[in-house]
Amino acid sequence: MNNFIRRIVKRLFCLLVRKEKFAVPSIVYNNKLLEGRLALVSGGTSGIGLEIARAFLKTGAKVVISGSSETKLNKALDSLQHENLRGIIMDVAKPAEMNASIEKAASLFPGMKISILVNSAGVTQKCSFYDLSEKEYDKIMEINVKGVYFLSRSVSKYMIENGVKGNILNISSSSALKPAFNAYQLSKWAIRGFTVGLAEQLAPYGITVNAIAPGKTFTSMMVVENETNMNCESQPCGRYIDPKEVANLAVFMCSNCGSMIMGDTIYMTGGNGLF
Repeated sequence: MNNFIRRIVKRLFCLLVRKEKFAVPSIVYNNKLLEGRLALVSGGTSGIGLEIARAFLKTGAKVVISGSSETKLNKALDSLQHENLRGIIMDVAKPAEMNASIEKAASLFPGMKISILVNSAGVTQKCSFYDLSEKEYDKIMEINVKGVYFLSRSVSKYMIENGVKGNILNISSSSALKPAFNAYQLSKWAIRGFTVGLAEQLAPYGITVNAIAPGKTFTSMMVVENETNMNCESQPCGRYIDPKEVANLAVFMCSNCGSMIMGDTIYMTGGNGLF
C-alpha cells in the first residue's frame, strides 16, 4: 500500500511539473575561478566530459580533452572552438600509453602544468545481468575502473613530481547509492571506494580527490541520438539532469571554493534513489 501511494504521489508531482520544455541551465560562473589552471578531461569528447570542458574554458582554464576516437575528438574541438583548448587521442584502457599522453597534454601549453584531472571516460551496460558476456564485462571494467585507476595514478605522480597542488575529479554515478547487481553498478561502487582511498593517500601532497555521481543525465548514454525531450517521469524532478548542471558543480569542486571537500562523492540525482 505504501509503495502504491508513493507511486501516485510521484506521478502527480510529475504532472504538476511543466512538461513541454525545461529551461536549460546556464553556466553560473562568469568569473575566472579556474584562471591559470590546466585541466585534462578524459572522455571530454561528448556528454558530461564535453560540458565540463566547456565550463572550464568559460571560467579561465586551459583544457586538453582526450578520447579514443579521432572523429569524435575533432567534432568536439569544432564544437567548442576555443583558443585555450587542445585535444589528444588517449585510450584509458591502455595504461602503458598514459605517461606519454600526459606529457603530450602538458606540452600543448608550454610553461603550464596539469593541475586538474577529470576522469569522465566511461561506458554503460545495455543488457541484463544474465545476458552480459565476459567480453562486455571486461570492457566496462577496463574503462570505468582500470582506466580511472591508472590515469589517476599517472597524473597524481606527475603532480607530485612537479610540485603541483591540484584536483582529481571522478565522474561516478548515482548507481553507487544502490545495491550493485550488474557490471556498470559494480564499477561505480569501485569508484566510490577508490575516491575515498586516493583522497587519503594524496591529501598530504595538496592534491584533492572527489567524485560527482549524477543520476539520469541527458547524454547519449541515456537517450537516443538527436532526442530533444528532457522529460523523464521516472525522475522525481520530472526531467533528466542536464550535463551543464554537472559541469557547474565540477567547476565549483575544482576551484578554491571546493578546497575543503575531500574524498567525497557529491550526488546529483534529481531525487532518483532518495525517494
